[in-house]
Amino acid sequence: KKKIILYLTPYHPEVYRYLKNNDKYKMVIETEKLINEFKNYPNVKIVGSFNPKFCGLNENDFMDAMHLKNNSSDKFWNNILSAI
Repeated sequence: KKKIILYLTPYHPEVYRYLKNNDKYKMVIETEKLINEFKNYPNVKIVGSFNPKFCGLNENDFMDAMHLKNNSSDKFWNNILSAI
């Protein structure tokens, strides 16, 4: 038996709002919904989210639009690893 872990990386809150509210990028939100449908499959675990709020992150946790600060990255990964 294999365990499959699907990991979603959060976007900066401002970027996430832009993606969510822009019709051109709504597929990002739809993709996360589709991925989350796999959580009902045996041996599949979904961790993380494109939505930083669901990961306990805010604007102060990011050094730019895509990258977490070191201390925030540690906090995020500790949460991810504890969920596995």
